[in-house]
Amino acid sequence: MLDPRQRCAVFIDIDSTLIARDFKVPQRNLEAIARARQAGHAVFINTGRSWSNIPKMLRDQLEIDGYVAGNGAYLRLGEQELFRASFPQGAMKAAAEFIFRDRDHWLVFEGYLRNYSIGNGLRQPNEWQIPVESAEEFLALSAGDEIQVLAIGPTVPEEFLSLLEDDMTVLPMGHYADCAVKGRSKAIGLLEMLDAIGVSRENSIAIGDSGNDLEMLQCVGVGVAVGNADPAVKAHASLITASNVESGVAVAIEQLLFGGNQI
Repeated sequence: MLDPRQRCAVFIDIDSTLIARDFKVPQRNLEAIARARQAGHAVFINTGRSWSNIPKMLRDQLEIDGYVAGNGAYLRLGEQELFRASFPQGAMKAAAEFIFRDRDHWLVFEGYLRNYSIGNGLRQPNEWQIPVESAEEFLALSAGDEIQVLAIGPTVPEEFLSLLEDDMTVLPMGHYADCAVKGRSKAIGLLEMLDAIGVSRENSIAIGDSGNDLEMLQCVGVGVAVGNADPAVKAHASLITASNVESGVAVAIEQLLFGGNQI
């Protein structure tokens, strides 16, 4: 049972949960996060995005305790890196070679340092992605980097699955899929972070909207679905809050940590 009189930990998804659009966090969400931390609670981002794919403009807005990124492939507490996992280089070479043979699909390699885009229409580098034109170019550009997430669309071909089934877990996201490092997930990263800060599962809250959030919502004291969440996520949530455009994160924090009632 969640007891807000004790220290609690809140884990928040980014896309379609914390933010409404353009990576700008609603002011009410920022104020609720600040209030929670001032009361002694811990607040974390828990995202499918790799570390490099969390835009700096978003990180600059947030005063939080840390990050679980890349579907649990990366854990950061304050300025301390607690854990990093990545795909084997051989698997990434096979993935790149497949996409250049296939041409009907696009692929984004989300790294610790940078992101690399193949076949999704990107032609010029931007803040998030570097377009590459061959498997060899990708391997050269990504040398020394660690790929934490693969994003593939618009579908996941069977041949791609067979090439990488020993190295990844596929997380369908509608018009594309995230591929997580085998053995990692948002839930696993969350539980490891709880151990690191000494907070119990019963006193933890997770807030999300999509299928890759489902496990983390089910492993905490209170799993919260925003109002715009997938129906399957809502069906397994302990609480449904307002939508992301209505500052649902803030509404949930205010209710659960400052509402005066045990949940």
